[in-house]
Amino acid sequence: MRRVGILMPYRKGDAEIDLRVQTFRQELGKLGWTDGTNVQFDERWPADDMNRVRSEGASLVASNPDAIIATGGRVIPVLMQLTRSIPIVVPGSGDPLGVGWVTSLARPDGNVTGFSLFEVSILVKTLAFLKQIALAIIRVSFVYNPDNPNSAVYRRTF
Repeated sequence: MRRVGILMPYRKGDAEIDLRVQTFRQELGKLGWTDGTNVQFDERWPADDMNRVRSEGASLVASNPDAIIATGGRVIPVLMQLTRSIPIVVPGSGDPLGVGWVTSLARPDGNVTGFSLFEVSILVKTLAFLKQIALAIIRVSFVYNPDNPNSAVYRRTF
């Protein structure tokens, strides 16, 4: 039986995130991976409490799953500190290369893999389009969480 850890920095019951996790499990089921038959899921929902993220992450790593599915710019570095051998699958991140989670998008190396939501240069292009369609704009604000490493990468872009 394969074991998959799931670490979500949200509260259990968050409708959008619950749906994403449920969809992930359903899609694996379509591929023949059935919970309780040939795969076991170990879900952890520490909310946005970084002390609980570290604690639940350490407990999850200690249980030695075959892979860990995780999200969150502050969560992935915690898992990277806890393990260099268990694959960490990120369903979507801003710039895994820019924040140092991987050494290459084509060949990530290490134990972090997954999907990038977009490339940083697209953000610059988006601002260029904004300037073209709204000529009167002279300033644009960028709201970000300074504790999220992905946000810091975008900020350095400007």
